[in-house]
This record gives sequence, C-alpha cells and structure tokens, in this order.
Amino acid sequence: MIQEKEAFYYKHQPWLSSLPPQACNTLSALVKVFSHSGTDGLGSAAIFHTPEIAKAGGLKSLRILRKPSGILKETKLRIFAA
Repeated sequence: MIQEKEAFYYKHQPWLSSLPPQACNTLSALVKVFSHSGTDGLGSAAIFHTPEIAKAGGLKSLRILRKPSGILKETKLRIFAA
C-alpha cells in the first residue's frame, strides 16, 4: 500500500497543491489511513474521528471546498487511479 500512497502524491500533487492547506492536510491524512487500512478505512463513518484526520483539520477543513462527500468521492477516485 505504501507504493500506492507514493503514486498518489506523485500523480496528484498539482491537484493537492491547488487546495487550501487545511483541506490538503486532511486529504493527505486520509491517504495515510488508506495506506494502512485499505478501503475499509476509507469507507468507515468513523474515519473523521481518527486522531490523524482530526489533527489535520477533519471534516471542517473539507467543508471549505464544497460538500465533503464530493471531495471524498473525488479523492477516492484519485487514490484508485494512482
């Protein structure tokens, strides 16, 4: 899974850089959770209560962009494309 994480950052760095820092930090934390727990971790409703994601800004930081469900869907698509 570590290789997928590295591929994600390599392929999607321009997209990540275009986001507000708080949202980028939270999405980076989501990718780290994915690299450790796979798709089950991303699909969990409790994902925003994990210490890494809460510390990065959590759900509040994604609301800056648009509906959090939309940005989560886009992030998941990008993870699987990496």
